[in-house]
Amino acid sequence: MLRLSPPLTLRLAAGELLACPRGGVTLRVVSGSAWITQRDDLDDYFLQPGQSFELQPGALTLIGAEQDVWLRLESERSWAARLWKRLSHTAHSGVAATVAG
Repeated sequence: MLRLSPPLTLRLAAGELLACPRGGVTLRVVSGSAWITQRDDLDDYFLQPGQSFELQPGALTLIGAEQDVWLRLESERSWAARLWKRLSHTAHSGVAATVAG
Protein backbone atom coordinates (compact mmCIF):
# COMPACT_ATOMS: atom_id res chain seq x y z
CA MET A 1 0.00 0.00 0.00
CA LEU A 2 1.25 3.46 -0.90
CA ARG A 3 1.50 5.76 2.14
CA LEU A 4 1.75 9.52 1.70
CA SER A 5 1.97 12.20 4.37
CA PRO A 6 0.24 15.58 4.27
CA PRO A 7 0.54 18.23 3.05
CA LEU A 8 -0.23 16.67 -0.28
CA THR A 9 -1.74 18.13 -3.45
CA LEU A 10 -3.31 15.75 -5.94
CA ARG A 11 -5.57 15.69 -8.97
CA LEU A 12 -8.55 13.46 -9.61
CA ALA A 13 -10.12 13.25 -13.06
CA ALA A 14 -13.91 13.49 -13.39
CA GLY A 15 -15.49 10.32 -12.02
CA GLU A 16 -12.39 9.09 -10.16
CA LEU A 17 -12.63 8.00 -6.53
CA LEU A 18 -10.10 8.20 -3.70
CA ALA A 19 -10.46 6.19 -0.49
CA CYS A 20 -8.87 7.70 2.64
CA PRO A 21 -8.87 5.02 5.33
CA ARG A 22 -7.37 7.02 8.21
CA GLY A 23 -8.83 10.53 8.20
CA GLY A 24 -7.57 13.13 10.64
CA VAL A 25 -6.71 15.57 7.87
CA THR A 26 -8.26 18.64 6.28
CA LEU A 27 -9.29 18.30 2.65
CA ARG A 28 -9.29 21.58 0.71
CA VAL A 29 -10.61 21.93 -2.86
CA VAL A 30 -8.18 24.03 -4.91
CA SER A 31 -10.16 23.84 -8.18
CA GLY A 32 -13.03 21.78 -9.54
CA SER A 33 -15.64 20.12 -7.34
CA ALA A 34 -15.73 16.99 -5.20
CA TRP A 35 -18.12 15.03 -3.03
CA ILE A 36 -17.27 13.32 0.23
CA THR A 37 -18.94 10.50 2.10
CA GLN A 38 -17.74 9.01 5.40
CA ARG A 39 -18.55 5.77 7.16
CA ASP A 40 -21.25 6.17 9.85
CA ASP A 41 -22.28 9.61 8.45
CA LEU A 42 -25.60 9.68 6.61
CA ASP A 43 -24.77 12.98 4.87
CA ASP A 44 -22.74 13.48 1.70
CA TYR A 45 -20.81 16.72 1.28
CA PHE A 46 -20.22 18.64 -1.94
CA LEU A 47 -17.26 21.01 -2.04
CA GLN A 48 -16.38 23.81 -4.43
CA PRO A 49 -13.07 25.68 -4.85
CA GLY A 50 -11.88 27.26 -1.60
CA GLN A 51 -14.04 25.04 0.61
CA SER A 52 -12.53 22.58 3.08
CA PHE A 53 -13.69 19.60 5.11
CA GLU A 54 -12.25 17.88 8.19
CA LEU A 55 -11.91 14.14 7.56
CA GLN A 56 -12.79 12.38 10.81
CA PRO A 57 -9.94 10.40 12.41
CA GLY A 58 -10.39 6.66 11.96
CA ALA A 59 -13.34 7.01 9.58
CA LEU A 60 -13.17 5.52 6.11
CA THR A 61 -13.77 8.43 3.71
CA LEU A 62 -14.52 8.25 0.02
CA ILE A 63 -13.82 11.30 -2.16
CA GLY A 64 -15.27 11.53 -5.65
CA ALA A 65 -14.45 13.98 -8.42
CA GLU A 66 -17.58 15.61 -9.82
CA GLN A 67 -15.29 17.12 -12.47
CA ASP A 68 -11.51 17.34 -12.74
CA VAL A 69 -10.46 18.48 -9.28
CA TRP A 70 -7.28 19.53 -7.50
CA LEU A 71 -7.28 18.66 -3.80
CA ARG A 72 -4.95 19.54 -0.95
CA LEU A 73 -4.70 17.31 2.11
CA GLU A 74 -3.26 19.00 5.19
CA SER A 75 -2.72 17.43 8.58
CA GLU A 76 -4.23 19.14 11.59
CA ARG A 77 -0.87 18.95 13.31
CA SER A 78 0.99 20.74 10.50
CA TRP A 79 -1.67 23.47 10.30
CA ALA A 80 -1.56 24.07 14.07
CA ALA A 81 2.24 24.01 14.09
CA ARG A 82 2.40 26.65 11.34
CA LEU A 83 -0.09 28.87 13.15
CA TRP A 84 1.75 28.54 16.48
CA LYS A 85 5.08 29.31 14.82
CA ARG A 86 3.60 32.42 13.19
CA LEU A 87 1.99 33.60 16.45
CA SER A 88 5.07 32.98 18.57
CA HIS A 89 7.30 34.72 16.01
CA THR A 90 4.99 37.76 16.03
CA ALA A 91 4.93 37.84 19.85
CA HIS A 92 8.74 37.82 20.06
CA SER A 93 9.37 40.26 17.23
CA GLY A 94 7.93 43.23 19.08
CA VAL A 95 5.22 43.73 16.46
CA ALA A 96 2.01 45.09 17.92
CA ALA A 97 -1.39 44.65 16.30
CA THR A 98 -3.93 47.44 15.98
CA VAL A 99 -7.55 47.30 14.99
CA ALA A 100 -8.92 50.02 12.76
CA GLY A 101 -12.44 51.01 13.63
